[in-house]
Amino acid sequence: MPEVILAHDYLLQVGGAERVVAEWAAGFGARRVVTLAHAPASTFDEFRDLDVRATIPGAFANQVEWMLPALPSIAARTTVDGGDVALVSSSGWAHRFQFEIPHVVYVHSTGVAQLRELLIDVNLFMRQWNLREITHFYFAGCRGISRWEPA
Repeated sequence: MPEVILAHDYLLQVGGAERVVAEWAAGFGARRVVTLAHAPASTFDEFRDLDVRATIPGAFANQVEWMLPALPSIAARTTVDGGDVALVSSSGWAHRFQFEIPHVVYVHSTGVAQLRELLIDVNLFMRQWNLREITHFYFAGCRGISRWEPA
């Protein structure tokens, strides 16, 4: 079985997106999660047995809302590597991580701004690379992205 590395925006609460990542870890046997921020006491216990690598230091984990202007830059400097494939759970930031391995992005319900940003990313990618060389894919639980097709 390939080694799956998980990536998620941040692990700061007991929410639906975090539950998805916890289920993926169990289902795919993933041992590592790359994230912007992690507050172990504020999220699911299932993450305690995993190698969670957070870009933002733990002392600032619960203050990410104050870092909003810097989050795009922080996300762009977060590297995901070391496995065979990355499974990405994103509602705004994790799809912008730097991936050194093939990856699949699941986009949770997004707002209009995030949808536009995601579609720009996909469109730029499609223009830059031959479709036979695609190493990452996007799929979503929201109709706006799942029905989008490149021009």
